[in-house]
Amino acid sequence: MYYIIDEAVATSETGANFPQSEEMLEPYDYDSPLSVSNISYYKGTRIPFVPNFDSIKIKSRSKLTDVISVTAGSSTSDMLISKRFKELLLQYNLVECQFFDVKLNHKNTVIEGYEWLHLVSDMRTLVDFEKSRFAIPMQHITDDMLVFRNYETYIQFCLEHDPKSYLRSKEIYFINESKFDLFYISKFDQNIYISKLLRDVILE
Repeated sequence: MYYIIDEAVATSETGANFPQSEEMLEPYDYDSPLSVSNISYYKGTRIPFVPNFDSIKIKSRSKLTDVISVTAGSSTSDMLISKRFKELLLQYNLVECQFFDVKLNHKNTVIEGYEWLHLVSDMRTLVDFEKSRFAIPMQHITDDMLVFRNYETYIQFCLEHDPKSYLRSKEIYFINESKFDLFYISKFDQNIYISKLLRDVILE
């Protein structure tokens, strides 16, 4: 069994603000090739540079949790986590990951001990397309109109009919059960999944 990681919104644990962070602390060069604004182009693929994470501003009413909701450099395959949380994750079976050191600024105080987690994960070739169901909500195309025999026919459909990647999954089946405790499917499913084992350990 797997679970989707979702963001906590203004809870007693995270504080009154959502997201917990703001943009980068000024001055910051968003036009630089190393800018966090370039991260979103690499969802599920390897980031070919070391982003400049000096530093992310945390809202004054936010609390410093092990996972922090972000705006700067936001990408669906990324998380801002504490080093403590990183050490827990590394005890389990993860897809390929990139970690980048991050500095936070909370109430004008520099906070270290956090990292940016980027999942280098594209699980689409492992999807059982005949069983899975898809839709394009913006075009009112439902799953009974979208039948893919395999990965190749899915790719062909995207090239010919969905160049802007509006396709989304409604129900996903894998050819074989995933061996990972943390993974990201990519494109039509932009959730981060965790196994029941890892979920239970995190809650504990």
